[in-house]
Amino acid sequence: MANRIRALPRSVFLVESERLFREGLKKLLLNAGISELTEAETIEEALKSASKDNPPNVAMITIGNGGDSGMLQHVQAFRDMFPETKIMVLIRQPTSENVRLAMEVGAHVCASKDISMRTLLLYLEMLAIGERVLSIDLVRVMLEGRDVRRNEGARGIPGFSKREVDILECLAQGMRNREIGSRLGIRESTVKFHLSSVLRKIGASNRTQAVLWARDHVANPVNYLS
Repeated sequence: MANRIRALPRSVFLVESERLFREGLKKLLLNAGISELTEAETIEEALKSASKDNPPNVAMITIGNGGDSGMLQHVQAFRDMFPETKIMVLIRQPTSENVRLAMEVGAHVCASKDISMRTLLLYLEMLAIGERVLSIDLVRVMLEGRDVRRNEGARGIPGFSKREVDILECLAQGMRNREIGSRLGIRESTVKFHLSSVLRKIGASNRTQAVLWARDHVANPVNYLS
């Protein structure tokens, strides 16, 4: 898996209260190519144990339910202590409130804890090159002002035409516009037209976000990192 990732942060500080999940994620990250990984059960423990002389490239912090404002205040304290460290916040049960708070304390990546490992690695890769990420699911949480569940496949999402679903399925397979047009038997300009509609409906600002969204939502996507 690691050899398909262009760039990953060198070091990650993992803050996760659930021991079993933390241990599993630690092994997966090390296998993916993270060379230095430190762990803590709580952000308070992380603040005490993290070395100011060797700050981590990324702090991956899971927060719980509801507003969780106390936890996010500690996230802010971590940012103040390590201003060069990129913060990834994973939210167990996203609401518009805790997403908003995570953004206010300066999280560089904000995503649901219910994401695939391949998506997590892509977010780490984007952090490594200086990008900020708010996952599409959480964009929808913010826009709707309520909790939303992940859909099991694009065909179950209301408001998408059959052609738009076809476009999403092609995006999930990493196809470019010309390849999509060839697959569907339509002009490249028509692909661009439908793609613009898809971007608007899922709240994506660019093609990369649309690809990530498609790979998380379209049924049976290609396992492009395996």
